[in-house]
Amino acid sequence: MSICTKYNKYFQVGQIKAGFCSFVANFNQLFFACYLGVGSQVQGGIILNLGDLKPIELLQLQANATAELKRREIVRTNNNPLGDYAEWLVANMMGLKLAENSKAGYDAISDAGVTFQIKARRVTPENPSRQLSAIRNYAEKDFDWLIAVIFNKDFNVINAYLVPHEAIGDYYPHRNHVNARVVVMSGAILQDKRVMEITEKFES
Repeated sequence: MSICTKYNKYFQVGQIKAGFCSFVANFNQLFFACYLGVGSQVQGGIILNLGDLKPIELLQLQANATAELKRREIVRTNNNPLGDYAEWLVANMMGLKLAENSKAGYDAISDAGVTFQIKARRVTPENPSRQLSAIRNYAEKDFDWLIAVIFNKDFNVINAYLVPHEAIGDYYPHRNHVNARVVVMSGAILQDKRVMEITEKFES
């Protein structure tokens, strides 16, 4: 039995049965929002602790959530959704066009032809590191700007920065053991006048 079948029960709202039940994973809890079959007004809901679910049910939930994000064209792969979500968010908030998945070196491009590589990091109380994923082939200058987005544990943007390509080379040397440059969005680079904080673009 799938998690959808197990928990897609009818909920009584007065004498009316609530029809459609949608769910969204939110780390420690799963919120079921129940809607009347005849409309879209929220009539009631329950909160389910993820700790009550079996391992297979958690995997089913993750797979279904990823499939829904792909259907909405928010993520483009079945990998960790943070990177895809950050690319989608940046493109929508900054009016950029996403590159094809197979395009190496940059993730988005402006109407003027300016190219951007987009990196994201989710910080948590357990792991506050602001280290981004490796930037490879830096010397080939495939992108003009790096957009670094820092999320909190709930996927809210807490900082976003626009970093010129040349600034990366000034602060982060090539690391032979990873064959790349590893950017950490803290310390001296944030004081560089060439680096612009653009967090306000992501504020709702």
